Amino acid sequence: QLLKGALEAVKTQQQKHWLEKPTIEEDETPERLIELLNEIEAEISKNNERIFIINNQISENENQRKRFCELKKKMDLLNVERQQWAHLCRLFGDAEGKSFRKIAQCYVLRELLVHANSYLKYLSKRYELHCQNDSLTILVSDSYFGGIARPVDLVSGGESFVVSLALALGLSSLNHNSFATDILFIDEGFGTLDADTLEIVMDTLSRLRDIGGRRVGIISHVEQLRERIAAKISVERITNNSSRVRMEVS
Repeated sequence: QLLKGALEAVKTQQQKHWLEKPTIEEDETPERLIELLNEIEAEISKNNERIFIINNQISENENQRKRFCELKKKMDLLNVERQQWAHLCRLFGDAEGKSFRKIAQCYVLRELLVHANSYLKYLSKRYELHCQNDSLTILVSDSYFGGIARPVDLVSGGESFVVSLALALGLSSLNHNSFATDILFIDEGFGTLDADTLEIVMDTLSRLRDIGGRRVGIISHVEQLRERIAAKISVERITNNSSRVRMEVS
């Protein structure tokens, strides 16, 4: 009974094989089948080569991706540093230092005006010097006109001399003690002053030794000054080619 069952199973498998076996054409001889097999193997070999090349490309691409990520991190850090320097450049200027010089000059100018105003109050309580924010422009405020500020180049001749004198005195006060100037020479300018202002200026110049420990030398043709100056050096022209110098002490 077992043998019969085994025989039936073999017959069933045989029938299935005949039903599913591939159809062989008449021209598919063993030689042709071997040729087709060689062609298939050649195609497989070619595909394997392509797979090898593609795998190498994938590996190289992965390496390039890693290098790109590293360079991207470095670039981000450098970009942060660049932005910091760019911010400093906007604040202080580039390597030429023009903007930084202006900032430093603005601070020095403010200190200069503090010293100049301390002298200006002795010359004229009417005026006070200011500077515009972030600018080197000097303004003069006039208390007689409600403290209206105007540029120094718009003041009159007498006012300009008083302001210039205050600035010169203030500038000399900025010097370090070891480089301080104890003698101040003023060349002309007194002819633009009215009598009252001239008296105020001369009184202030006379008190400069008490105010700042400085002596003043005046170069002028104004006759009214002769009475106010004790020690004088007079230059008298004799000819077009010669002059006489005299010391006068009163």
